[in-house]
Amino acid sequence: MSPTSDFEEAKSVLGQAERYDLLPRHSGMRVLLRVWAYPTFTPCMSWTVIIASSVFYVRRLTWDQSRHTTGTFAFFGSESLLPKEIWSPFAAELDRQTIQPFVPINGIFRDGTIFGIERISDCVTARLTWWQYPPPGWEALARWHTAVIAAFQSLLPVHHIQRP
Repeated sequence: MSPTSDFEEAKSVLGQAERYDLLPRHSGMRVLLRVWAYPTFTPCMSWTVIIASSVFYVRRLTWDQSRHTTGTFAFFGSESLLPKEIWSPFAAELDRQTIQPFVPINGIFRDGTIFGIERISDCVTARLTWWQYPPPGWEALARWHTAVIAAFQSLLPVHHIQRP
């Protein structure tokens, strides 16, 4: 596999935390939100908010590309309860976000971080990504992204479950 296809395969795993086989399966679980940060040289991470039986959970998956050799992957997973009093204000603030989704982008993009957010519901799913710095008009969303990741990180354990 090429580095590009390896990265695409890693992103596929990071984008499906609900299927990560080393973390618990919750009956009737449904994904509400996914956010991610995929830097060029340090571990890529995604955080997924799941609801099951009216209980919220946050999952973090990490791909440590420094341990990566072509065709082999080192993923780490962790999960924590997500208290409603922490999640609800973030969800409400996200509901109030307004952005222009299609903005002109100029430049050459090489090393840096890909950031993203995906909001999932039965009726509408929205997925937005940006490279290193948010496009004009997306600054409030980028601040929300940083804050929600910090909140999630504070809930999750430092140690991870590794998947070979």
